[in-house]
Amino acid sequence: MKEHGQLIKVYGRVLEVYFADYTPTIETALQQNQPLMMAVQPLTITDVFRVKLGDRQAVWGGV
Repeated sequence: MKEHGQLIKVYGRVLEVYFADYTPTIETALQQNQPLMMAVQPLTITDVFRVKLGDRQAVWGGV
């Protein structure tokens, strides 16, 4: 999934990932990892900046 998605934010064991072209193939690959929960969420303006500018510090929660 690393080649298809971009990590936006990490909250403990929860990952927010941006997929520019979310296809059924990507969804199938994600489901094969048996996530406890998976939900499609709209991007916030902050997320757009993180995706476009690659704010690594914000992604890892200030680490």
